[in-house]
Amino acid sequence: MSRRRSLSPETALALIPGLPRQRQLSAMNGGLSNEVWRVDTPNGRYLLRLHNPKPAAGIDRQAERHSWQLAAAAGLAPELCYWDREHRFSLCRYLSATPLQQPEPQAVAALLAAFHPLPPLTAERRDYAGLARQALAELAGADAQLQQWTALADHWQQLVFAAGPQVGLCHHDPTAGNLLCDGERLWLVDFEYACAGAPLFDLAAAGEWWSAPLRAELLTHYGQLRGLTPSPALDLAYAAGYALHQLLALLWWLALPPRVEIADACDRYRRSLLAHLAVYPLLVGG
Repeated sequence: MSRRRSLSPETALALIPGLPRQRQLSAMNGGLSNEVWRVDTPNGRYLLRLHNPKPAAGIDRQAERHSWQLAAAAGLAPELCYWDREHRFSLCRYLSATPLQQPEPQAVAALLAAFHPLPPLTAERRDYAGLARQALAELAGADAQLQQWTALADHWQQLVFAAGPQVGLCHHDPTAGNLLCDGERLWLVDFEYACAGAPLFDLAAAGEWWSAPLRAELLTHYGQLRGLTPSPALDLAYAAGYALHQLLALLWWLALPPRVEIADACDRYRRSLLAHLAVYPLLVGG
């Protein structure tokens, strides 16, 4: 998952037709996989992202571009101005916004309720359990607890698809860093993992560090917008989606080169999943 640059930002910008030659580059804090640069030009500001040439499992660049374009056309994401045909980089309008700092159940529910009905590139839905097994197999010395949780992933996946909303276009990483607020509204960014999937997984990801009452409020608002009938089965499916998200996030962090902040993140996800399963014994067969 280390970042290996396939080309320089200057080279990438030179390949974009119509972009003013008078421009200034400023490095920005991107994710752990891609490099991000702000580009100032006389025609406005843009955001250049250099894609990791070795994307993580579950990333489909064609599906990413498709999902981003649909979201932008729906007014849910910044405009995608250019996409390299070899999937090496992309350029979008710069958004003067910051990551969501405080829980906003109603606003997040409205954003995701508008995104999920958009048509995915293909009907093939995300195999969360398969991704978990693949990630576990690539880990050196996975402990018994991780093996037990991964073995439960098929059960959680069945629950989330059986009782939740119909399969739709899912972002799969609408965490706080990818929900941007400009002071008036929320925007969705970073569509690397977007494809057909379980909407409840997105709701779980969006509220990953919210309290249980706030997550319940998120589900209530979303259900009202999507016409979902409240039920114990829906609540359990939402809990299963939360367990799947926490497990996949934990496995993703465990695959990164060891650093203090990565170890802290792994510990946080492990403790969170352990506490969650204690509250929902039906997820472990209790």
